[in-house]
Parts: sequence; structure tokens; C-alpha cells
Amino acid sequence: MKIKDIVKLTNTYLAGEQLTYQKLMPYLDAVIDDINSKLSATFPPFSTIAFTPEMAANIEYDAFPDRYVRSVIPVGAAYKYYLIDEEGVDNSQDLGYRYETNLFYMLRDYVEQVPPYYQSDTKGSVRLPEWVEPVMMTEIMDCPPAKLW
Repeated sequence: MKIKDIVKLTNTYLAGEQLTYQKLMPYLDAVIDDINSKLSATFPPFSTIAFTPEMAANIEYDAFPDRYVRSVIPVGAAYKYYLIDEEGVDNSQDLGYRYETNLFYMLRDYVEQVPPYYQSDTKGSVRLPEWVEPVMMTEIMDCPPAKLW
């Protein structure tokens, strides 16, 4: 999806605002930061891809599938804009729910498909040493119950 179309769709979610790419860039970058955090990825932010509106008109954002570009980025950018804009506080709740839901769907469906060149080196998980033996749930269930008094 072309960046100019993402801007147009974001403006649609902002009740017909006519914000430029330059004004929306921090909000678009914030959405990419959220996606990178959730997926442990390194997708490029918009500010590193297109510096001017002329560049945004011709550049396609194809770091991940269009399905998620359409459902997550414009909704998230509009939500983040409304959080800062005091007039939009009432409207932002619905966008916030949609954004979190779509971000969850992206995490659920796409986390295993992130291309290797976008995968982050740092993972958000705990890795136990090899010498630690896992405790099976059946072993815990076989223990006698503790007395409460």
C-alpha cells in the first residue's frame, strides 16, 4: 500500500481531517514502534522511508502484508493523534479498542511469519539454562494439599 493511501485512510478515521504526511509521521512511527514491540521485530518506521510528501506519494510500505497495513496502521495513527488532540478524546475510545484488537490479531496471526531480516535480535522472553529441569503439572498435582489451619 502506498504511503499516500495510508495517510488518506488515516485522515478518513480522523473524521475527514486533511493532515499532511509530515504532520502524521510521528503517529505513524509510533504505531510501527508498537508493532515492533509486540512482534519483537525491526520494521522500518515511516520517517526512515519517506522524508517528504513527494516521496510518500510514490513509495509503497510493504514491510508486512497489506492486510495489517490497512487494519493496524491508519487506525493506530488516528488513535494516537486523538490521544494528543484534546477535542478527540470522546472519539478515541472506539479507535483505541479497534487498534488494540487489530494489533492483537496481527500478533496472533503474523508473529511466526515475520521475515528473518525483520526479526529482532533481542527477544522478550526468558530462556532458562539447559541444566534447569522443567516441573510437570502432574508432579504438582500429586502433592498432598497443604492445611490451611
